[in-house]
Amino acid sequence: MNLYKVSQKNYDCSKYDQYDALIVAANNEDEARTICPNDYCDGYGWVNVFSSSKENIGELLKVEYIGTTHLDVGVVLASFNAG
Repeated sequence: MNLYKVSQKNYDCSKYDQYDALIVAANNEDEARTICPNDYCDGYGWVNVFSSSKENIGELLKVEYIGTTHLDVGVVLASFNAG
């Protein structure tokens, strides 16, 4: 299992109540993009979190490989900016 940092490519740090990044355990980059940071994603990863379209999600997210893990698929750590 791999570890990935998934983040918004064009993150606006002046906005609140949004995720700016996740550390996830996933088999590959595509699976990392689909991992939901909360309970409101409907199986499309970050789409319902900050985008209304599944088609452009690849343009919005940056996925970086950071290592391996023994953990199962899912969120390891989430960075949420509450406001």
